[in-house]
Amino acid sequence: MYDCIFTEEVSIGSFNRFNVRGLVGHNTVIGDYNHFNSLVNIVGNVTIGNSNLFGMSVIVLQNISIGDGNTIGAGSLF
Repeated sequence: MYDCIFTEEVSIGSFNRFNVRGLVGHNTVIGDYNHFNSLVNIVGNVTIGNSNLFGMSVIVLQNISIGDGNTIGAGSLF
């Protein structure tokens, strides 16, 4: 979708969906089949597995690892 920002050293797997105004910070690795709703911000140096659902306005702070098959509610802060 429009208005998404991807900074440097970002690796994204297959079949991921990014909704409007998302941000993926530096040195982030994203697996396959993830869904990122609007306004999801991934700060940087984050690893995300496969088949995760991120609700609206989720913020993932630096140096966090998220496994597979998670549902992360809207407005969550990691």
